[in-house]
Amino acid sequence: MLQAARRAPEDYEPYYGFRQTPFSLTPNPRFVFPASSHERTLQTILHALARREGLMLVTGDIGCGKTTLCRRLLAMLPPRTFISVILNPFLTAEDLLKQVLLDFGLVSNADIRGGALTNASCHDLVRTLHDFLGSLARLNASAVIILDEAQDLTLRTIEQIRLLSNYETDSAKLLQIILAGQTNLETILELEQLRQFGQRISRRCRLEPLEPGEVRPYIAWRIAVALADPDRPVVARAEQRAREAVDAFPFSRAAVRAITRISGGVPRVINLLCDRALETARANALLRIDTHIVAESARDLKLAVPFAVSLIEQRAPAAILLASAVCALSIVAARQLPPAHVAPAMPPQGTVAPGAAPTAPSQPTTEPSPMAPVAEPSTYFELAVASFRTAARARDVAGALQQSGFPASVVPSAQWQRVIVGPFDSRAAAEAARAALVALHFDDVGIRESP
Repeated sequence: MLQAARRAPEDYEPYYGFRQTPFSLTPNPRFVFPASSHERTLQTILHALARREGLMLVTGDIGCGKTTLCRRLLAMLPPRTFISVILNPFLTAEDLLKQVLLDFGLVSNADIRGGALTNASCHDLVRTLHDFLGSLARLNASAVIILDEAQDLTLRTIEQIRLLSNYETDSAKLLQIILAGQTNLETILELEQLRQFGQRISRRCRLEPLEPGEVRPYIAWRIAVALADPDRPVVARAEQRAREAVDAFPFSRAAVRAITRISGGVPRVINLLCDRALETARANALLRIDTHIVAESARDLKLAVPFAVSLIEQRAPAAILLASAVCALSIVAARQLPPAHVAPAMPPQGTVAPGAAPTAPSQPTTEPSPMAPVAEPSTYFELAVASFRTAARARDVAGALQQSGFPASVVPSAQWQRVIVGPFDSRAAAEAARAALVALHFDDVGIRESP
């Protein structure tokens, strides 16, 4: 039994030889992993900025690294670029304009708080910004606004951003704007009142979670950086960093697969899970992290642990294996052919039993062949185990059940992917299989009879 809950947490960094915390949630640029989705999005935005395009959109699920991407982008912009980063999406249109003017160096905090701009109208602020943008062409400079968490912007603020995107010369935009937000921002921008805004977006990029094959290199990358001297430049290539971390890699392959399933490839969840797993392993003086530690860490973080991970972790207790065996035997028994019919012994034809009168030979009769085919059952039984909206989740559960000996399959429908176990030739076999599934914490298993 793991002891993480019974003792105070300890710093695991010295125990594993890390010079920095490998899985901090702070977007440290030293730990940036060049995932395929991130690199593709970054290059697309840089290309659009170089072409002086006006509005760009970056969306992604929570924890996929939108803020990290924006920070990487800031370091790659040309020297003559005026930058404004808006981290508070709840600003009014006027406050947004004041923040932009402040970031561009056109006004001071004193001007905003108690000076001429305290009660300035939106029109006055826009005119000041427009005069500044008009001077950039002569300086061969550009201006970029990055708005993070843009899904929380008000419709009025979004409309003000649209108006700002109209500032342009005959050949280029004077102001380039990047909106970064969660995936529901795409739905918001489809509203009828925002059609004009949506038509002005020249690039739409979406950050995806890590691919399954990227999770292990991602973990190894961060471990290698944490082992390295923080005062020296980091290695530029992911493959080299991963190779450096192989000898110190504390996660088993099964543990990495469990992390992949639990996190769904979301970097923030991977960081949380790896950090807690390392802390738990340190509390138990373990150098190696297995699936059990990962699953315990996930539960401690209130993360859902997929059935396939739980099954591997629990290794199916004896009662479950016994129920599975009963299920299998029931299936076999139900499908066995009945024993061959054996006729009673008859005396040879032409002989007479003692004391009996001779009789005429009887006509030959046709006995049923002992190997005659047995009629198929008129009904069969299936177990409805679970339903999922995604085919991948349904396949995971069905695959785990198949590995445990259940005849599981996925039956797709319009909206749901159903996991079915069966068919069974008898209700007894179906009941035995249901008992085994209940032991595996499938509480809502139903038996269906089909003609």
